[in-house]
Amino acid sequence: MGAFVNGGLHAGRAVTTQRLAEAMSIRAAWRAEVTAAFSEVDVLALPTLIAAPPLSADYSGFPLTQLTAPFNLAGVPALSMPIPSPGFPVPVSLQLVGPMRGEDLLCATGLAIEKALKPG
Repeated sequence: MGAFVNGGLHAGRAVTTQRLAEAMSIRAAWRAEVTAAFSEVDVLALPTLIAAPPLSADYSGFPLTQLTAPFNLAGVPALSMPIPSPGFPVPVSLQLVGPMRGEDLLCATGLAIEKALKPG
């Protein structure tokens, strides 16, 4: 088990019932905020990572989930897809986030983007 996971498991032991209740309340408020955004837009599109993806040998310490974890916390579906990225050693990626039970819309949107970005 890696240090990150091990640290998280050990930190979990210190969580009190009160802290858990507060966290669940914050999660509910965040979920409501994300849900409200979908009354104005069908899908959210944003970067998956805060910078170009690191090479496998260089990912240690890179905040891989900084932009994805908030939507995991909200419990909404999301997908990440590579985007053609000339000049980068690996492609950057686009994160698409959909409303609750919006997996079909999310996948259709990803497919439309993929088709639009295909050369020729």
